[in-house]
Amino acid sequence: MHKHGRFTFELISFSVIRAVIDTSHRMIFSFLPIFARGLQVNLEGMALIISSRYALGIFAPYIGQYAEARGTKKAMLLGLLLFIIGFTLVSIKPIIIMFCIALLFAILGRMLFIPAMQGYISANADHSQRGFAMSIPEIGWSGASIIGIPITGLIITRYGWVSPFPWLAALGLLSMLGLFWWLPSAQRSPSIVPSMFNKIRHLLTKTSTILILISCLLMAISSANINIIYSTHIENVYNLHITALGITAFFLGLAELGGESLAAILIDRFKPGVAVCIGIGVNMMVAVLMPKIGGTLPGAVIGLSLIFLSSEFFMVGILPLLVNITPKAEITALSLRITINQGGVAIGTAIGPWLFRQGWNINFYATAILDFVALLLMFLFTQRFIWSKVKNLIIDKKKRFDNI
Repeated sequence: MHKHGRFTFELISFSVIRAVIDTSHRMIFSFLPIFARGLQVNLEGMALIISSRYALGIFAPYIGQYAEARGTKKAMLLGLLLFIIGFTLVSIKPIIIMFCIALLFAILGRMLFIPAMQGYISANADHSQRGFAMSIPEIGWSGASIIGIPITGLIITRYGWVSPFPWLAALGLLSMLGLFWWLPSAQRSPSIVPSMFNKIRHLLTKTSTILILISCLLMAISSANINIIYSTHIENVYNLHITALGITAFFLGLAELGGESLAAILIDRFKPGVAVCIGIGVNMMVAVLMPKIGGTLPGAVIGLSLIFLSSEFFMVGILPLLVNITPKAEITALSLRITINQGGVAIGTAIGPWLFRQGWNINFYATAILDFVALLLMFLFTQRFIWSKVKNLIIDKKKRFDNI
């Protein structure tokens, strides 16, 4: 690793900051019924609010350009600032409009922070350990469920549904100050940087990039379709209260930590695409089995845990894969992935409650179908990549032979 000790500290710090940001993101799903009642909005209304904020993902490439033009540090700081402003507003005035503004600001901040952070890591990690390095901050996503969501549940139980917002805003401020203090300013390249549209046009001319992005879209729809309804189903069927929902989120977070850990261990060891194909395959099989195993609370939690684990394995594993095939355009590619992912979450969040009215088994059947198509696309990517390597090897051997 580059400057091993300092870089390790940076990766751990990024994980902590991600946990703060992602707690704010995940608590909306984990305590959806509680926020809906506090705001006097039904499930479909909340789904529409959540879905609409993900539509902002279309601006992710523009936001990525800011990181490339101004430096990754400034982009991360601005992302945290937007998050702080949004959650401070809803803390002061807890009404539906401020709630919507808080979600919009938080998602914009997240879109600024994450690709800039990933670009920084990609630029500073050794190529042979890039997958490992990029997977470490993703632990913050599961850490949000393991630590952040249970604590949030306790705070809501004691102080009401508004109470997490000021606490998270304060933690965001501490994160911003810490980042400003210890993260070195990025040195921008003095060369002329191609425009965002030229970079995107170039990326979308590559079949391999298109296959990965469409797979990301399908998996995002698949995951959001389950994520938006699971807490409502568990609360309605098993009569769980706020603390119990937080404990459920804890176990799901442990599962995601398992997915992130497996990704950190395996991604750099497998051939490109193979590991994520395994993740999609597991997700699909569990989704098919959920109508059988999800009839009891333990079965539902175990099934959901396996779905969350395999989904997270895919989401983490796809990052170094995308970076490796898009040299010199990593931040644009990562921002484009966020655009695709946000669009998928918006679609999945919108259709999830509608499918849920037919019974939550339908949500899992839909997930299985989406996973199957994503698996086919990633299989095509893997075959194309392997054939390309073989072809290049043959050409290289032929050139050496001709030079003899």
